[in-house]
Amino acid sequence: MMWKCLRESEIETALQSIDNLQDRTLVVLPANSGLRPREIGQLNCGSIQVLKSPNVGIGRVQTKRGERDFFVDPVGLGYLEKWLSERQGSPSDPLFIDSQRRRLSSSQIVRRLRRWSLRLGIEALTATGLRNTFLVRLAKFEVGLDILAQLGGYGVPRFRKWHVPISRESIIGKYLGAVASVHRSRC
Repeated sequence: MMWKCLRESEIETALQSIDNLQDRTLVVLPANSGLRPREIGQLNCGSIQVLKSPNVGIGRVQTKRGERDFFVDPVGLGYLEKWLSERQGSPSDPLFIDSQRRRLSSSQIVRRLRRWSLRLGIEALTATGLRNTFLVRLAKFEVGLDILAQLGGYGVPRFRKWHVPISRESIIGKYLGAVASVHRSRC
């Protein structure tokens, strides 16, 4: 089975073509954090804390197996900060909303991305495609399976034979190293 993921040029095309800032943020967030649609739908305006050094956003979402941390790189933070500025919600308000200002459900997120995929002719511009892009980016730059499993939100049992407890600082370091490599390879 071949994973569908986006090329960097397809992500750039999508970000340049999508005229809605909320939808651009919906493209950037899973591609840069590996969040699933259900996890994105849980986010509130105050869900992501920005660390100044290193410049990374850290959030926590509820999963089927408990809570997990996720990270957002500087590019994702840029889109997120623009959206938060336009959104003007309080920290407890939903981050992504529909036209009636209600929280977007995971199925609404999937439909929005599918609509853009069809409109732009980018087949992999889907929730799964964006998540796969995140995982492939990290794997390409030799982030170990243990860190890949934690950043991807995979349960330890699936990767038990590779699992080694890792400090949050080590994960952030590996994540930022891979992200920097992705951004350097674009140039």
